[in-house]
Amino acid sequence: MSVTDAIRMPGARRKIVAIDDSRTVLASLRRSLTEAGFEVQTACDPGEVSPSDVEQAAAVVVDVQMEHVYGDDVVSFLRGAWQVAVPIFLFSSLPIEELRMRARASGANGAVCKSDGVAALISELNRALERP
Repeated sequence: MSVTDAIRMPGARRKIVAIDDSRTVLASLRRSLTEAGFEVQTACDPGEVSPSDVEQAAAVVVDVQMEHVYGDDVVSFLRGAWQVAVPIFLFSSLPIEELRMRARASGANGAVCKSDGVAALISELNRALERP
């Protein structure tokens, strides 16, 4: 069974904004999220994302260990300065306990280890977007 078969949700496409300084990770996210029925906007730097981009998003996915900024600081900025209310997830290679701590402290809705794969991220996104 493919990732798509396991986690595709019927219905309208949903936009995900993904921020990661690795073009390889972004390409993988774009491919997998698109196969799972999401519309995807990617950015290698948080500065490439505008308020209207996140206003139109169903959720945001942010790497933690980027070259010039920490993803949890990006989340804090999105929640504070831009008042972003959509679900935000940290997606990083850091240990899960550290990711969860950073998620709680920054206001992210959750965290997924990159080692758990994109399928785990898609599962979390689907779970968050199913809630009323």
